[in-house]
Amino acid sequence: MIKAVSLHSRNPNLSVEEFVEYWHTVHAPLCARLMQGLGLRRYVASFPIINSPNFGGVGPDFDIVAEIYFDDRESLEAALSSPQFNTPERMASSAHLFDLENSRNAICEETSFPV
Repeated sequence: MIKAVSLHSRNPNLSVEEFVEYWHTVHAPLCARLMQGLGLRRYVASFPIINSPNFGGVGPDFDIVAEIYFDDRESLEAALSSPQFNTPERMASSAHLFDLENSRNAICEETSFPV
């Protein structure tokens, strides 16, 4: 399984609460709808817990880790470059939500180990 992993910082004009609410109510449902039929297998968001004592009490320099999963790299890249996904509505939502200049992205092959 291949996934795109994105570390995004929120738009500085949004509070953390506004950021999380917009993600859950607008952005994630929009992206999931636009990805229908493009091979998306899983869509996961993780929001860091700020000031965790287990990590030295210092929060990360991002507000969300977003992961989208596909069967293979070709499907992922086709979906991300498709007109169906790259709509003005989705681009405006991303610009509203994220500090796009500070986003970091990687295509990763996921490996699981038995525990």
